[in-house]
Amino acid sequence: MISKCKKTCTFVNLTRRQARALPMILSARTIEQGCKNAGISTRSFYNWMKQEAFRNEYRKNHSSLVALAMETLKGNAIEAAEKLSGMISSEEGPLLRSVCKDIIDFNLKIREFDEIEPRLEELEEQLRKQDGRDKKDRSSHT
Repeated sequence: MISKCKKTCTFVNLTRRQARALPMILSARTIEQGCKNAGISTRSFYNWMKQEAFRNEYRKNHSSLVALAMETLKGNAIEAAEKLSGMISSEEGPLLRSVCKDIIDFNLKIREFDEIEPRLEELEEQLRKQDGRDKKDRSSHT
C-alpha cells in the first residue's frame, strides 16, 4: 500500500518531507510507528498537525482509510450475522459464536462513531467561530 501511494498520491500544499511521510504515517498501526517508519519525530508530526494544509490532508486520507476498513467490516458483519443465525440450531463451537458476536458489536460501535463524528466536528466549528467572535469583541473594547 505504501509503495502504491508513494507513486500515485499527490498532496497539495505540503513540503516534500511531509508528502513522503504522510503515507507511512497513515499506513502504520500507530502514529509513533508511522513517524518511525517515515524517519521523523512524533513532535514533528504534531507540529505539522498544527498546519492547516497538513492537517486537512491527514484527515482526508485517514478518513478514506477508515471508510475502507469499515466497508470491509460491514461485509464481514453480514457473514457473521448469517453464521450466528445458523448456530441457533447447531452445536457450533463457542469460539465461532464469540467471533461473530465481536464483529457485530464492533459494527454497532462503528455506526455510533459515524453518527457522532459529524456532530462533534460541527460543535468544534461552532466553538471556533464563537472563539473568533469573542476575540474580536475583546479587541474592539480596548
